[in-house]
Amino acid sequence: MDIKRLKQYIFTNEKVEYILLQIGCKNIVKHDNYYSCSNHDGDNNKAICQYFDTEYLNCINQLGTQASLLTLTVPHQSID
Repeated sequence: MDIKRLKQYIFTNEKVEYILLQIGCKNIVKHDNYYSCSNHDGDNNKAICQYFDTEYLNCINQLGTQASLLTLTVPHQSID
C-alpha cells in the first residue's frame, strides 16, 4: 500500500483518533472539522491540530509546522 492509499484508508475509515491514541497523544477532542490534542509528553491541549476534512490528513503542530498525520508517527516507529 502506498502513502496515498494509506491516507485514503485512514480518512475513509475515520481512523485519525485511533492513530492519535496509538502514538500516545492525550486530551484528544473532535471538533467540527478537526481534532486537537496534546503531544504524548506535553500538556498543551492544542499542541497538535489535525484537520480531517480532507484525505491529505494535514496537521499543524504548536510551532506552526504543517505536515501530514503520518509525520507524527515517525518518532514512534521502532527500529530493529
